Amino acid sequence: MAGYEEHKSIRVIELHMMEKRKYFALVTLSGIGIRTMLYPLTVVKTRIQIQKHKTHYTGTLDGLRKIARYEGFRGLYKGFWVSNLMIVPQTSYILTYEGTRHFLQHHLIWTNNKVKSFIGGGCASLVSQCFVVPIDIVSQHLMMLGKGGDAGAKSAKTHHLGDIHPLNIPDAALQSRFGRTKAVIKAVYKRDGYPGFYKGYFASLAVHCPNSALWWLFYDLYSGK
Repeated sequence: MAGYEEHKSIRVIELHMMEKRKYFALVTLSGIGIRTMLYPLTVVKTRIQIQKHKTHYTGTLDGLRKIARYEGFRGLYKGFWVSNLMIVPQTSYILTYEGTRHFLQHHLIWTNNKVKSFIGGGCASLVSQCFVVPIDIVSQHLMMLGKGGDAGAKSAKTHHLGDIHPLNIPDAALQSRFGRTKAVIKAVYKRDGYPGFYKGYFASLAVHCPNSALWWLFYDLYSGK
């Protein structure tokens, strides 16, 4: 019976038990790898959600085909490098979670693991969303940009996205990868100021903070900590 009880509890691996350099390097590589595979679908999803009455794409496959045809392979990865900055909030998330648990235990002498995990999960999401929201806004605007000034006359006319991209950035500003990113940031700031980079921030908190807090709470309940 004693042996059964020993194996019933799941051993929980915490950050202080791991080699930090390997952990963060592997998290970064895996994050970029997964995003590389799924990013074209994210681009299509974003454009389909913004368009009106299937004016540009009738579905996911149609979107992939048209973007590849009129914008080339790179069109499927617009905003990709900006989206990879999500590594920052991913790192801040786990550091905040572990840091909050450590603070509660060693400075407030809070020994209940489930409460620490609940609070830590909520705080981790609160901090990470400070980075996630502006990165998401810029990358989504980049996804919505059409071919740009170097498009052929036929393709530019057929696949013009100006009517569903709200910033109305001139084609001349879209000639290079960094030029596009800079143009989007300037256009968002010009239109809305700094608050423009945090549109939907509180809605994101309302979704992600409770979800994160409850995830870690149930994780502890399941693992028997």
